[in-house]
Amino acid sequence: MIYLKIFLAILLFLGLNITKTDSAPSNQKFLKKVNAGYQELNQGELTTATHIFEALIATYPEKYEPHLGLAKVYLENNDYPLAQKELITTLKDNPKCSEAVYDLANIYESNQEWQKAINEFQIYLNLEPEKSKEKYIALRIKYLKDNLTKANQEKNN
Repeated sequence: MIYLKIFLAILLFLGLNITKTDSAPSNQKFLKKVNAGYQELNQGELTTATHIFEALIATYPEKYEPHLGLAKVYLENNDYPLAQKELITTLKDNPKCSEAVYDLANIYESNQEWQKAINEFQIYLNLEPEKSKEKYIALRIKYLKDNLTKANQEKNN
């Protein structure tokens, strides 16, 4: 019951009309709501941030930003399976979201899914033109390839 009250309060706070059929938001208004979710996340208010992002997803299912925000909440809670699900949804909606690619690569690495992590970091290198990160990501890929080789050798022995 308390969650329903929190959810309704957030809907009122955001000014969302759940009966509204027009799904084309004013971009500035939409981004303001997304930023409110990130502010809550940055302040450690994970429950409130979750409710904000879930309300945005319900209202704007075609937008990737709330999925990315919800993934960040799940990462903060160390809930990697749910974070992974939201990151994959983010990338279906926006395959060029380098932040989602990077976070997904880190999840794959922590799960010791070496080849998937390598693939995501290589995609990240192509998306993120920042030269300062290039050497670091290249070293991460080398590390992952070494781990993949070791895992394959252990599997074959």
